[in-house]
Amino acid sequence: MTSIVFDAITRDGTIRIPDKYIGYIQSSVRVVLFPLQADIDKKSERIPFYGFDTTGYRFDRDEINER
Repeated sequence: MTSIVFDAITRDGTIRIPDKYIGYIQSSVRVVLFPLQADIDKKSERIPFYGFDTTGYRFDRDEINER
């Protein structure tokens, strides 16, 4: 099996295959996505971190699971 690797920018959930690879594709393909590190860093900046100091707190499984 031959693989083709290229970087792409998604637009509304669509990935454009570069023209130079169109001739290699005859039917269906398998797609595996690896987000570039810059995209991962941007996303983590948007998610706030809320830290809680749990020092000295005793976790009790029965209390936590009590309904």
